Amino acid sequence: MRIAVIALSEKRNEKLNRILHGFAGEFRAMGHSCDTMTSPVGGLSGYDFLVFCSDSASMAGLKNNRLNQTLSSAGSLVGKRSMAVLSKGTFFSNRNLGRLMSLLEKEGLVVTMAELISGEAEVPSLARGAPLVRG
Repeated sequence: MRIAVIALSEKRNEKLNRILHGFAGEFRAMGHSCDTMTSPVGGLSGYDFLVFCSDSASMAGLKNNRLNQTLSSAGSLVGKRSMAVLSKGTFFSNRNLGRLMSLLEKEGLVVTMAELISGEAEVPSLARGAPLVRG
């Protein structure tokens, strides 16, 4: 299965990069083909499963129209299965996760799993529990 792990962040974030590479390593260990991206680019329609990672600070500051433009230029995403992962912040983490899910669903993505995580130690269990197979 082809999987893309994508960071949605306004600025460079080391914690988010470690989470990205943790997901990619775990998916590869499970036998899947996995690519990491620091921003959504064209060609996402070629992947079977998409994992979007962000942190609370970035989601609070992200402009909805900018993210919509970025996702709409990434190819046909209607009906694609996806997962939303948000690194916990100090305030409004649940609301920011809801915003992320809402933005992804507006683009036609099917969000099959959404999680708040406190660090990269939780990544292996989340990757193993990801609903990669339909049904």
